[in-house]
Amino acid sequence: MTRTLRWAATLLAAVTATTALTAAPAHADTYSAALRTAVANLSVATEVRTGYDRSLFPPLD
Repeated sequence: MTRTLRWAATLLAAVTATTALTAAPAHADTYSAALRTAVANLSVATEVRTGYDRSLFPPLD
């Protein structure tokens, strides 16, 4: 029983030390603007249709 308890205590200490020593997660900068402004500022890429073949999608009856 003491061996199991010692093993559990060692495991708990290792997990605690690992958790305490890891870096905190990074946080993104905040952005504040009206929804219309935010949407208007989105960049739009040109459409790429490489590999598209309309005949692969027959019309539904």
